[in-house]
Amino acid sequence: MSTANFIVIQDGTSTIQDNSLSHPDHVELPQFGATDANLALRPVLTFKAIPAGDVTLTITLNGSDVLTKTFSSGSERMLSEVVNENILQANVNEVIVSATGSAQISLSDLVLWYRK
Repeated sequence: MSTANFIVIQDGTSTIQDNSLSHPDHVELPQFGATDANLALRPVLTFKAIPAGDVTLTITLNGSDVLTKTFSSGSERMLSEVVNENILQANVNEVIVSATGSAQISLSDLVLWYRK
């Protein structure tokens, strides 16, 4: 039986918006390692999203798209996404969050859950 662990990727809030002078269209989150992860098993990414209208959010992990989601309302919500196996790396992982569309979106509390 495997046990779970997690990494807090971001505890604060990032706001992104396509074609905006006041917000970037993407954000590169701090790199992190997962040295005790079983890389053959599928991790789960969880986060809070607060869209301000019509916007498409894309999250990539190590260059692989793990989530593309279109929002059409400003309701705050918690989301989770099961990531394919072997995308998570033991030593260096990079998450990039980007937005397209006419509205901004704020993200917070990004946590990656994985099994040892």
